[in-house]
Amino acid sequence: FYFFSIPYIISLLIEYFKYIKIKLKEDAMRSYIVQLSKCVLFKDIDEEDIIQVLDKTDYKIIQYNSDEVIAIEGEDCHSLGIILKGKVEIQKIFPSGQIMTINIFDAGNIFGESLVFSNKHTYPATVTAIENTKVMFIAKEDIIKLCMLNSNVLTNFVSVLSQRILMLNNRI
Repeated sequence: FYFFSIPYIISLLIEYFKYIKIKLKEDAMRSYIVQLSKCVLFKDIDEEDIIQVLDKTDYKIIQYNSDEVIAIEGEDCHSLGIILKGKVEIQKIFPSGQIMTINIFDAGNIFGESLVFSNKHTYPATVTAIENTKVMFIAKEDIIKLCMLNSNVLTNFVSVLSQRILMLNNRI
């Protein structure tokens, strides 16, 4: 019969719960790996590498119902959104009531990538789920961490920004 002190047992329990939390996060990540591997940020990155870098990064996943607003024009944007499931519509709503659809993004696309690093980080348009949608949000500091952990993420991120700039220039 062994006698363990209460502080020792508590420290063991704390370590056990930390381990469980890590495993749950990793299991959740594995359930989204197919969608994440389609994401432009993780282009040409192995699934295991995606799991590794995201395991070291804070993020949150939020479920939205169809027609639920994700972000309203004028709101602060402090994180990049990765669409894991569903579709979102980017709309500009004018004072006259006229609504113009700017873009529709589906799983694998991202939004907020250029806003999160700008001095004026407010949404220029409203983002709405047009079907049941799951979005992974990664804050600015964690995007930087991702880019430092894997240079391919950095390359892909800069590539996305460049493509969006070129697209806007072509529209002018």
